Amino acid sequence: MLITGGRILVAAIGAIVLVVVGIFGLRAVFANPHVPEPIATSTSPSPPPEPPPGGGSPDTGGSGPDGSTPPGTDQGPGGDPGGTGNPPEPEVEETAEPYAATSKPINTLLGTVAVAVDLPQVQGGKPQVAQTFNDAMDSALQEQVDASPGAFLKSSSDSGVRIGEHVLSGVLRSSATKMSPLTTDLLTNTVVVDTDSGELMNLASLFTDLDQGLSRLRVLANDLGSTSTAGAAFDGSALPAEEEPFSQWTAEPEGMRIFFAPGAVAPDDEGVVELTIPWDRFGAVVRPDVREIVSS
Repeated sequence: MLITGGRILVAAIGAIVLVVVGIFGLRAVFANPHVPEPIATSTSPSPPPEPPPGGGSPDTGGSGPDGSTPPGTDQGPGGDPGGTGNPPEPEVEETAEPYAATSKPINTLLGTVAVAVDLPQVQGGKPQVAQTFNDAMDSALQEQVDASPGAFLKSSSDSGVRIGEHVLSGVLRSSATKMSPLTTDLLTNTVVVDTDSGELMNLASLFTDLDQGLSRLRVLANDLGSTSTAGAAFDGSALPAEEEPFSQWTAEPEGMRIFFAPGAVAPDDEGVVELTIPWDRFGAVVRPDVREIVSS
């Protein structure tokens, strides 16, 4: 009986111990919960690719041995060198502005000459050619001033410029009036410029042979004198085969327009006499290449 009671007491004490141990175990779990650490994943870099034979870096798109980009290989989208991505702009050839006739008003005293002149000029075109023409017109004015000491020099409305395809022709027509005694002289000066070469043209540059050209001019002037502004009053019998009487001329499409000084081929009261000789009447005495220029 005593033995049985002892066993029961031992079993009860064991149960109590287990309960106490369980309670302390649960408290340890809730007081210090265990959170598992994440498992580290290996991120070791892959080994670099093997360099190709020759020492260059692999897949560099044309780089040199030192990794630099050779000249001319830097291309942007679309194959545009320089990486801009835009195609190069096409070059546009500049077209020269065409020649245009104008005038330069001059109202001043040059020496003893009072000047009131609208001097023919050109602008546009080739700058050096325009400058040659304008400088020559300045010289033409100075020539008239030198011939008219003490006079009042005034230009007429007949002054102007003709612009051809290959030639510029200018004429300055003026009157020089002196008060004592009262006289008026009519003056004409001309300028002709080859716009292809930029050179001034004269009788020597017009004819294949100057002497033959002057002889031909004299004959044609007499033959065609009646078509001049003097009409039937034209008389070229006294014309010498020299440059001076034919020196003032302009290049027109229809022919060579000559300005004869008053009294040279007609009475003084006829003033400056104009005569146009067609280019085809000159025959071979006019240089063929020059004929194309002056008739343009």
